[in-house]
Amino acid sequence: MEVEGPEDIQGMAADTEIRVKQNAAFDICQRSCSKANFGWNLAQKLFAREDLIGRNFYGNRKNVLALSPRRRHAIEHSVCEVYGLSDGNIKKAVQGINAGLRKLRHRQPLSLVSLDMND
Repeated sequence: MEVEGPEDIQGMAADTEIRVKQNAAFDICQRSCSKANFGWNLAQKLFAREDLIGRNFYGNRKNVLALSPRRRHAIEHSVCEVYGLSDGNIKKAVQGINAGLRKLRHRQPLSLVSLDMND
């Protein structure tokens, strides 16, 4: 099933393979300045913002959860489709996605921070 955004994925069976629509991937590529930027832009297109906060592309041992495996595979497939089949291309895209995810973790909205002005 080809998708363009998170709203297309809702209601699908859990075992449905998803791919990013080719024209959507090439549009994102035209707006991206690098492979890393392409990966981050694509991740933002496929995930709602709240699904990205506190996550990492593959997850890690520090209690950071991985992104959805179906959407990860769709991102990897799109990177290969646009830039060619090379581990270096996927690695750059994953580095860009993880950098963007780290920025989201460190930029929590002010409403989540408790301020005590009475001290």
